[in-house]
Amino acid sequence: MDDIFTSKNFCFFIEFQFRIFSLKTISYLSIFLTQFPNSTYAIIHGSIRNWLIINSNQYFACNIKYDQFFYTNFHRLCVYRKGHSRLALYLSRSLTTPLHGPEAIECIRHLSLSDLFENNILEICHTIKSLIDDPSRLLASLRNAFYPELDISELLLMISANPDSLVDSIHMPLLCIASRNGYIAFVELLLKYHANINLTTKNNENKTALMLAAEYGHEHVVKLLINHKADVSLNRR
Repeated sequence: MDDIFTSKNFCFFIEFQFRIFSLKTISYLSIFLTQFPNSTYAIIHGSIRNWLIINSNQYFACNIKYDQFFYTNFHRLCVYRKGHSRLALYLSRSLTTPLHGPEAIECIRHLSLSDLFENNILEICHTIKSLIDDPSRLLASLRNAFYPELDISELLLMISANPDSLVDSIHMPLLCIASRNGYIAFVELLLKYHANINLTTKNNENKTALMLAAEYGHEHVVKLLINHKADVSLNRR
């Protein structure tokens, strides 16, 4: 918890009483944390993290009444980009490279949200490329396939990840999974980077993304795929 507090506030000098308040607040969020084998922690998924940031101007659900002075300063001292910078540097230097799996995704997220590169996308991509050895495998990991983080996925695609990659252990193209699950924003992203819209699943069913979207009732995905020239005739073969 001390590491999370320090990273979030980027080593600001904090009065002891306020520090106890902040650490106690973080402790109420511990159910959202996952521990990596190297004893570091991360919030389980980016959507939870984004929700917490968006709602940082409200008290959390712990329903504890604290002095407004401490709450105001707690909100003011949360310098998120500095915290992301510190965590990105920590992960890239303390872990064995190349990075894999959740640790790689976590590091990429912190890099993209940090102030290390002043939003220079080319420098961010160059750094990511030096930290991982297989962007396609990371893009098609089970975690990213079923809980896609669009910003991270686009960075991976920008450094040559294959949009037609097969998802680990399932052997289904990413586009097929995204279409089946109705992840329209992810489908749009894969099509933007020229995913093969007529690829079929690598099993006995041989279904296309269009077939799966229609089967699972995702009308908006079906329309999107048809607008991108998905081969409707494949459904009748």
